[in-house]
Amino acid sequence: MSGYSSGPHGVEARLRYDREIATRSGRASGTQTGNPKVAVVYIYPVGKPLYDSAARRFASTYREFPPQYDHSLHIIFNGEEASAADRGVFDGIQVEFHQHDDSGWDIGAFQMAAREIECDLLVCLGANSYFRRAGWLRRIADVFTEAGDGLYGGSASYLPIPHIRTGGFWCPPELIRAYGKDVRTYDDRYQFEHGEGSITKLAEHLQLGCLVVTWDGVYSEPEWRSASNIYCRGDQSNSLMYDRPFDEYEENVTMRPFFAALADGWGMVPGACILGKTNAQLLAEIESDTSDGALAMAEGPWNLLAHEVLRVLKDSARNRADAARIEREFVEELSSDKMEWLRESLLGGLGLSQEDVESPGNTGAAIRYALRLDSLTGAADDLAPPPNPWTMREGMQLSRPRQMLLQLLQPFADRQYEQDVRRKRLLALLTDEVNWLRGRVRELEASRARTEIASTVDRDRPAE
Repeated sequence: MSGYSSGPHGVEARLRYDREIATRSGRASGTQTGNPKVAVVYIYPVGKPLYDSAARRFASTYREFPPQYDHSLHIIFNGEEASAADRGVFDGIQVEFHQHDDSGWDIGAFQMAAREIECDLLVCLGANSYFRRAGWLRRIADVFTEAGDGLYGGSASYLPIPHIRTGGFWCPPELIRAYGKDVRTYDDRYQFEHGEGSITKLAEHLQLGCLVVTWDGVYSEPEWRSASNIYCRGDQSNSLMYDRPFDEYEENVTMRPFFAALADGWGMVPGACILGKTNAQLLAEIESDTSDGALAMAEGPWNLLAHEVLRVLKDSARNRADAARIEREFVEELSSDKMEWLRESLLGGLGLSQEDVESPGNTGAAIRYALRLDSLTGAADDLAPPPNPWTMREGMQLSRPRQMLLQLLQPFADRQYEQDVRRKRLLALLTDEVNWLRGRVRELEASRARTEIASTVDRDRPAE
């Protein structure tokens, strides 16, 4: 496991943790028999419609995809007092209800659970958590039984530093109790997740494992992001549980390469390695790669990724007008509030004032400049779709970073190609229909003309 700096976790952290572990001897534990006592905690922020629907989804998927391991389920209502309707979301499920004042948001509630719920393993699930496959808790318990005390998660990210994501994580409650600070504010919450004093860094400082668990593997850092179909990669089906960032990745098809690169830490973490190379080495390769002059002009990985995504989308355009529409919508999406992190990366080197950045028109213009969108590159003005953009690139001599980008973009190219094939088939069918109708009209017009001529001849013919 690669080392982190210990940050604020010093000798006191070890003393706190050792004291917490010592309390285990005073109570019964299931770990000795190979059957750890597991408590699952779900946070329900009360009085917010968005979280009402999230709670219903959690309960629905909990029923549909059962845990398949003995446990206690604890619902912590955060904020307002829960109503009968709030409790009714969990009808038919054996559950214990708790109330928390919402200080520290979900992390504050997890800390309360670690103090009050007796268990060997505490599974902490945020408000947006849900499931897609049965047996998720059995998988969690099996790995914990084999690997022992440590910090575990269903996903990890390298932004802004390597950390286990707290949307779905689990550990002995003693680890959370040893954190050393009550999480009360918004800043406290994010420090707990991915700050210098995060729970991940505490576990590493205590020389405990920090493991990402999927359906087909268990990964320590730096292999957290090496599996297929995990958080922000592929179809994400290898994940044990899901939350809102998983949904955002699936819903924003054009932005998936950015989400994936962000989770991988590319361009964000000093010294992070992708394909065995540091960010600096990758950027040096990109800058020296002259296989595509337009892309070589891009400044940094975000610009390069954005330019490449847009190029693939525009290459599939039916005509110049369609290419212009794609470009406009793409820039508008990059300019939106939800893409603030990307705007900052793209515009950081342009020397814009805060007023410029906050102006939608100026931001769009700056993004266009950052991506070097000087001209349209749409397909020719005809009905036939272009070749598969991915196939077009096969056999080209590309640097390793460029190949990686194209691998990221393959799903986009394949999907667009499938759409183009369907469109071509539909156009062919419609064209056949139109041609048939035109032919039929010509036949009817010719028939009508013959009838009219015959009638005229009959009318003008002299009587015998």
